[in-house]
Amino acid sequence: MNSSPRRTDLVFALMILAVAGITWREAARLAPAPFDPLGPKTVPIAICVGLVGLAGLMLLRLALGAAIGASRTSLITGLGDDPLATHAPRPWLAILAYLITTAYVVALSLPGISFLVATIGFIAALVLALGPRRPRDLAVAAAVAVGGGFVIDVLFRQIFAVDLP
Repeated sequence: MNSSPRRTDLVFALMILAVAGITWREAARLAPAPFDPLGPKTVPIAICVGLVGLAGLMLLRLALGAAIGASRTSLITGLGDDPLATHAPRPWLAILAYLITTAYVVALSLPGISFLVATIGFIAALVLALGPRRPRDLAVAAAVAVGGGFVIDVLFRQIFAVDLP
């Protein structure tokens, strides 16, 4: 096996460990919150534990001789030499998704647009950009956008108790 992919995988695993270490150190410095029994450092430290575990698995696979980025098949259709690949590359879609996401962030910062309306518009725009645009699909996109927007709004307002615009 070529050592370049293995070296790249090793550097990637070490970078994950470095990010986890820096994040853990900064999270540990946070003062306890009087209103939250877990405190503000709980989630970042839990994420760091997950990152350390994943990096450890990557290093174990490397020690056993496997390269992380090398596989015989791809889980993503349309990549590699897959004879069943039917998806054409669409780089404009990445640009469009970026622009839609940027518009969503801008809409959230405007005082006259609520979180619910902005989220429904964001989901609808992404579903329309990613999927086919037949009449039935437009109805599904609208249902997904409205349902998803309401679920996300309730989740953040009622469950997470976040004060949204």
